[in-house]
Parts: sequence; structure tokens; C-alpha cells
Amino acid sequence: MSLEKKKVKALDLMEVKDYANAITLFKTIIQSPEFDTFEEKHLVYQSLGVSYLEMHAFDDAISALKASLACSPEPIETADYVTLADTHSFLSVAYEEKSAFGFDPVEGVKGAIAWH
Repeated sequence: MSLEKKKVKALDLMEVKDYANAITLFKTIIQSPEFDTFEEKHLVYQSLGVSYLEMHAFDDAISALKASLACSPEPIETADYVTLADTHSFLSVAYEEKSAFGFDPVEGVKGAIAWH
């Protein structure tokens, strides 16, 4: 299955709130050799971060969202700026939620994020 098809499947899992399986699939995408040349890295990391955020795994959400920002392409179109703003917004929410809880309540969800 291509990375694009895996990404679409993971997004479909997010739609039905199956965040645990979406996370597994996003991590599979990130760990694949083809990911180095994948044009939508930032969207994969952003979606991974949102999935972690939904599961209250705030440290992992923050790491994934920072990775999204680090590999975001230079904005060209309005949609690029919106995506970038959304990532910053999700990152802000992750920090706020982590602060409200005072800790990362879902320690069992933690997993290594492969940085490329």
C-alpha cells in the first residue's frame, strides 16, 4: 500500500475516532523508507499530533506537532498558511491541556517518534 493510501486510511480512522489505530498507521508511515521523500510529511506529523492530543498523550502530541512545524514547506498559498496556523493552534492546545492536567495522563500510549 502506498504512503498516500496509508495516510488516507489513517485519516479515515481519525474520522471515526479510532485514534489508537490511526497513531499506529501514522507511525508506520513515518518509519517507512519512502517517508524521506514524501511531500506531505508535515500533514502526517500534524495528524499524528492531533491523534495523540485526542488521547491526552500530550508529550507525544507536542513532539509530533513540533516535527510538523520543522518539516513544513514554505507557505505559498492561503491553504498553506491555514495549515501552519492550525498546527500552531493544536500545539498551543497541547501545552494548555498538559498544564491543566499537570502531567501526561496516558503514559501507556508513549512511543518513539522517528524524526526525519
